[in-house]
Amino acid sequence: MTHPLSETALIDNARAAIGKVLARMDGEPAVAFDGPEHIAIQCCLTSASALLDVSQTLIKRPMRQSPYDQAEHWKTLVEQTKIAGRAAYRASLSLTDPESRYN
Repeated sequence: MTHPLSETALIDNARAAIGKVLARMDGEPAVAFDGPEHIAIQCCLTSASALLDVSQTLIKRPMRQSPYDQAEHWKTLVEQTKIAGRAAYRASLSLTDPESRYN
């Protein structure tokens, strides 16, 4: 097994790269991508970033936690996973909802 610090650094790098892509997309004219595709890309990247957060939280989990800390840890994981799922769902809606193509 690799060291958690190296895994953490790789995840940080991946999240930073996603952040750069999202920032670059925000600066591009809307005509660079069609509306639904642009939204889907942003949502997919947001979902990927949130899943990296979940991975980071799992990797950094201390081996021994108080019951309170363990409950807080799981609440954090649930919230991060919900963010990822919702963003992925929004991506699918933007590509499958005919109405979104005209907004």
